[in-house]
Amino acid sequence: MMRIGLICAPLAIAFGVIPLIENTNLIMRPLLAITILAGLLHYRQRFTGAELVWLTMLLFYFFAFFMSTTGSIVPDLVGVNIGRQAFTLILAVALLILFRDPEARLIGLKALTILLVMVAGVTGWIYVSLIPTYGFSYDALRLIKGVTMTDYDVGLNTISYLAVIALIGVRMAYPLSRMGTYSLFAFGLFCVFVLGSRATILALLLAWFVVWLLRTMWRTSPMLGMLGIPVVVASCVVGWMIVADYAVEIRELFGAEVLREISVGRTDMWQAGLAMFAERPLFGWGPESWKLMLLEFLPGADDRIFRVISGLESGSFHNGFIAVSAERGSLGLASAVLMQVYLFWCAARVYMRRELFDEREQQAVQYVPLLVLFMFARGLAESSGLFGNANSEVDYLSYFMASYVVALHVYGRSLEDAARVYGPAGELPADADVSSAATA
Repeated sequence: MMRIGLICAPLAIAFGVIPLIENTNLIMRPLLAITILAGLLHYRQRFTGAELVWLTMLLFYFFAFFMSTTGSIVPDLVGVNIGRQAFTLILAVALLILFRDPEARLIGLKALTILLVMVAGVTGWIYVSLIPTYGFSYDALRLIKGVTMTDYDVGLNTISYLAVIALIGVRMAYPLSRMGTYSLFAFGLFCVFVLGSRATILALLLAWFVVWLLRTMWRTSPMLGMLGIPVVVASCVVGWMIVADYAVEIRELFGAEVLREISVGRTDMWQAGLAMFAERPLFGWGPESWKLMLLEFLPGADDRIFRVISGLESGSFHNGFIAVSAERGSLGLASAVLMQVYLFWCAARVYMRRELFDEREQQAVQYVPLLVLFMFARGLAESSGLFGNANSEVDYLSYFMASYVVALHVYGRSLEDAARVYGPAGELPADADVSSAATA
């Protein structure tokens, strides 16, 4: 019972209640510190090869972050930003240790039920209180997003991300029929639509389509399915390179106003971020420097879009990889890409070994590729997450889920190694040691 309290209660409160309270980090960090303590108390063995790979990448990312602060144009925030990133690093390590235990992984996922209840409550409040006043059109929902932020200090973009992660997490934690699964995801999509986040909806639909495509290719040929993963990743990278290289031509073809309307101003911010990266390619401009230099690099020095953007407390360039490039330079971008590629690798290996897990955890493994692809796809349209400023619910929850995925990969490898010795996983003797894993 104490272990359940140490794991479940802090996570449930931090992710399920704190998003609705001002000055959240004053409460969230002490709560997550309890989870960190629980993780460190569960440390019983040396780090395995797969865990060391992930820890090395986290340290590389932290090093890149630290180096970006040396030439930061926001020196007053250097200490705060280093502290935030260090806290997130420690949280990721503690969760990795904690999630070695299958029971702890299940408890962690069940803690997300509180988060889904919170999302349902916010959606219901909007539907009952605000939609009758503003209407249910797309423009009305965009207006409601602004009203909730200015009048209530509730960021619906943040809650929409939490909604999808909670949705996937709850489905991974509880056994549901096919109809129950469809109903759950239909409810989740409705909530995200009411919350007014097109980026989150598109990211989820894109991730779902790619997972369906890869599974179809896998059924045809496992080798074809494995080849499909780097093809999808490479296609995304090449696509963004083409957009970056031909940004001016694309703007001339469609018109700046059209692109600005479709992307809600993102195309301007992406161009500004890439221009800032070109100006300082090695270590970047430093964390949270985006607003100070944004007007200088916005295409056409668009004062109107700058006034809208500068009123935001967060958001950066609305693309995690561009934000990392501009603020942390090539070193930060390289570390971010390595982390993302490793998560793709872990998700693929976990899915390939899904039959080795026990029946209860097999249902969770089925949704790991969807989870990782959604986190990646949303990172192309928003900055918060794995590569955010390490100061929001979205950032912490992203590291929570990333640690979960890596832990599943480590555990799956240990099951595979043990199965070679003892036979199929279902025939493992009770005293078989499956707690250690070989290298990734």
